[in-house]
Amino acid sequence: MLRILITLFTVVFVISGPARADQFKTVADNGTIEGYASALDITRLSLVGDQIASVKKTDTDEFGDDFNIAHDTATGDIYVTLPAVYDQTHLNFFITTKKGFTYKAHLAIRDTPSTQLFVQNPGVGSEDAEAWELETPFRQTVIRLIQAMWTRSVVDGYEVKRSLDLTQEGDTLSYRVTARYDGAALVGRILKVENLTNEAILLSEDAFLVPGVIAASLAARSLGPRETAYVYIVARKGAA
Repeated sequence: MLRILITLFTVVFVISGPARADQFKTVADNGTIEGYASALDITRLSLVGDQIASVKKTDTDEFGDDFNIAHDTATGDIYVTLPAVYDQTHLNFFITTKKGFTYKAHLAIRDTPSTQLFVQNPGVGSEDAEAWELETPFRQTVIRLIQAMWTRSVVDGYEVKRSLDLTQEGDTLSYRVTARYDGAALVGRILKVENLTNEAILLSEDAFLVPGVIAASLAARSLGPRETAYVYIVARKGAA
């Protein structure tokens, strides 16, 4: 059960499903998408706020050198699969999009299960982020952003930055920003909180509702010694 406390407004709802090890990349026009593809299963590549129009790769009849790309024209996504024997260490191909951008994909091969790679172009995001935020009333938009962070989902037009090394330590708790969702009027942060003491600590949303913060949501209300938990914060763009 996940409880969100918004100023003078409380909402209770349930979210299910584990977070996935997806890849999030920010790439400008004519840039290179650096990431990895699964050697064992399907790799999905999707553009945030845009769609893939066409893909160009070198076709070869050499055994162990070719790979398959399936293009879903309805969604604009592509799905990459490798043969049982693939002799190369990387995949290379070019993408053109419906909004006129071009990218080169340079993906390392890893023995991992299926993976998803989401690509954001800073030139696409701002209008899409504003449209996403205006789809629902303000309070509902805040809840939708919390849900997206909880499930590690992509938000239209939002720039997602992960594994940020921004750690602060107090007397009892340390805080590390593990992801940041930048939108038009809102920004979300996922904090990893650790109990630095040898005693259990109770957590409260109120402790995170500092000026500029609109909502705080806790994944746990009590932390044992050296335990960690995630806190999901939504603030107004520009707030400290």
